[in-house]
Amino acid sequence: MTWFSENPLKAKLLFALNLLIFTFILLLITELGLGYIHYKNKYASLSDSDQRYIRLRENPPNMDVEREISEANKKQYNIINLQEDKYRLRTDENGFVQPSKIHNDADVEVFFIGGSTTECKALSEELRFPYLTGRLLEENTGLKVNSYNAGVSGNHSFHSINSLLNKIIPYHPKIAVLMNNVNDVALVSFGSYWSNSMNKSLIINSKTTGTALPETAPFFFPVLKQLVGEALAKYSEEEWEHDYTRPPTNELKYAKSTGEHFQIDTKEIIRQYENSLITFIKVCRTWNIVPVLMTQVILDQKDVKVMSEIPSRIDLTMPEDPMTDPGMLSVMYSFQDTFNNVIRNVAAAEEVLLIDLKNLVPSGDHRYIYDRFHYNDSGSVLVSSLIADKLQGIILNDSILTEDEKQPLVQ
Repeated sequence: MTWFSENPLKAKLLFALNLLIFTFILLLITELGLGYIHYKNKYASLSDSDQRYIRLRENPPNMDVEREISEANKKQYNIINLQEDKYRLRTDENGFVQPSKIHNDADVEVFFIGGSTTECKALSEELRFPYLTGRLLEENTGLKVNSYNAGVSGNHSFHSINSLLNKIIPYHPKIAVLMNNVNDVALVSFGSYWSNSMNKSLIINSKTTGTALPETAPFFFPVLKQLVGEALAKYSEEEWEHDYTRPPTNELKYAKSTGEHFQIDTKEIIRQYENSLITFIKVCRTWNIVPVLMTQVILDQKDVKVMSEIPSRIDLTMPEDPMTDPGMLSVMYSFQDTFNNVIRNVAAAEEVLLIDLKNLVPSGDHRYIYDRFHYNDSGSVLVSSLIADKLQGIILNDSILTEDEKQPLVQ
């Protein structure tokens, strides 16, 4: 008889204790190793400027995913009159939504840039308006047209400008169409395009050098905790950006936690948005691209108060669910309406073609919109026709605006 057989309970406890000690030592060695790497990279970065990166928010290149929208998701996102419960999202080698490059020797290249309302991921591939507009332009002009969908869920206009600079200009497009409004309204909570929001910031700090580690003893595993936290945050970001599985946290989407107080500087927000649109226009013209601006359709909701004039300063507290809070909805709808007016004014001042979808698409019900601002099949077909009619003149005549198309400034 051995001691182990005579004392089975004590043997099990001893084994568990040894396993616990071994695991702790292994984690401690890992922690010290990661801590050394962090320390080494931190001081190496003093002479290495490649430790911070400009964020390129894009759909992953060569992606091919299929998603199903459940009944629970439809209720959660108030999805009505969406024809399909499943959708497929494919991208090309540069992250543009497929189908994209139809012709190797196209006569005209057109790019549609924006957020999820441009991406149209919940629709069938052939009915997404960036693709369908290209097919209509071909029919109307007799030219070979490639129309690219550069929409990405969650992107605001500064992300779109980054895409224009780093991905789109090399294609030498004739036309670039921008539709950014709803995601720019996030300025209300961010306060600035240069916010340090977890998934919207314009600059990414290196995971090993950009964030200082807490002054904690190694046996509390500060490095491992930080890495696990970053991994979970990244997973959460990818999940809500590319799927309808669950809503994002307020920290992810609005850069504010529930119950947090903040103040809105209305004039500053409008100034930044206006300047962003002008930047897009100037970049396009510098590279011989015809810029086009589009307003964004927003479902009319009679129970949401839209302010005719937004106060210069507003004090808010982030609710648990901004999409159901009357006060927050009133602010957001008011800014969306104001931002559409900013688009109209900038288009008029810069003599840019405006496609005023908010005024052209009926938005009193869900006939063309399946939630608050995303087109269903019928809506996408309608706006494709409207856009193609407007762009046809540019393609055939190389003209931007006729005297009749010049819009008066909105007061």
